[in-house]
Amino acid sequence: RSLLQGCHALDGAGRLTPHGKRLARLPLAPRLAHMLVEAEGLGLGRLAADVAAILSEPGLGGQDVDLRERVRRLRADGSPRARDARALATRWRDLAGRSRGSTDADLPEQAGEVLALAYPERVAQQRGQRGRFRLANGRGADMPEELALAAEPFLAVADILGKAASGRILLAAPLSLDDIETLFAADITEEDEVKLEPSGAVRARRVRRMRALELASRQISAPDPAQVTAALV
Repeated sequence: RSLLQGCHALDGAGRLTPHGKRLARLPLAPRLAHMLVEAEGLGLGRLAADVAAILSEPGLGGQDVDLRERVRRLRADGSPRARDARALATRWRDLAGRSRGSTDADLPEQAGEVLALAYPERVAQQRGQRGRFRLANGRGADMPEELALAAEPFLAVADILGKAASGRILLAAPLSLDDIETLFAADITEEDEVKLEPSGAVRARRVRRMRALELASRQISAPDPAQVTAALV
């Protein structure tokens, strides 16, 4: 129920929404159906359908950690399996109802933007070290440092191995800060944070966050006196 409400398929009373009725027409998991319907509205329907096919069938598009590369391989693959997957993706788009603004020109480079629609809690931010990331749900996630994706400041993550505090990223795509600000504007908060440093100085910042991720911060020269008092106490 929580997942369906997060996908806007159910309202606060548990009733099916108009968006939920669109999702119910698709023979896909709720996250992937939501991704496809939302991406159609962004003009990224073809890409979302390809991503849904890759996530639904293990090994489709290869085994590369970079989702963009798997999309490229799926589109270039002339095997019967790949042709069948592309045909199925086209049928999903028809069931979802193609948007007038949707085209077939959407590029694999936008795979992270599409993927984040399905897994917002797996939007990841680099933790100051190549290959180490923090997810929006608070978990840690790592990948080998030699991978190009390991240097990205933000990722959308599709698959993680391990359920502990830190897992290994198996499939992901780059995501920009602008994408996060646009896609998840309703989830982004801004608050003042006042702390007492070990040196005895009071540090005040205004912080923008998406769940557990710190997107931006700036120093505050004149913080709320009540917050300063609370920090000192």
